[in-house]
Amino acid sequence: MPGKERKRIGKMKKLMVLLVCFLSLTACGSCKSNDTLNKGPETAIEAPQYKEIKWIDATEIGAKELIEKSAVEDKVILMFFHTKYCGYCKKMAEETFKDQEVINMVSENFIPVFVDVDEHPDMADGFGIEAYPTYWFGRARMDANGEVDQENSSKAKISGYYPPEDYMKILQIAIDTL
Repeated sequence: MPGKERKRIGKMKKLMVLLVCFLSLTACGSCKSNDTLNKGPETAIEAPQYKEIKWIDATEIGAKELIEKSAVEDKVILMFFHTKYCGYCKKMAEETFKDQEVINMVSENFIPVFVDVDEHPDMADGFGIEAYPTYWFGRARMDANGEVDQENSSKAKISGYYPPEDYMKILQIAIDTL
């Protein structure tokens, strides 16, 4: 009997696997494609506002332009200093910076700048960056004459890997305090 019982259990397992596969295919077949997102009120669902952070490469923007952009748009500058060999930099890029809440918060409140220290070691030195990844935050404010107000502009930096929920707290502190 034990041999027959084992064969019967084996057949049941195979049937369960086939059933799960069939149900999965059936469920996927009933999904609507993305091109039906906004075809009418009965089928419309709200698509995410942002799909990725639109980083500005450090080579594409000058310091003066970045400061003016921060002041005019009233956004915090977020500079992500990283290296190619840094495991935690890659983890931030692959996990935290792909989290939808992080993407939305950065897109709405920050001017994100991607600084590859391997290509820009002088920038790391100029900003006093000693560990990777490091996030440098700054906010420029305009004075009554339309010039950058040096006294009321602010900056901060922090290093290390942070999971999305912790990084969201850091972003909120940057927004509230800078």
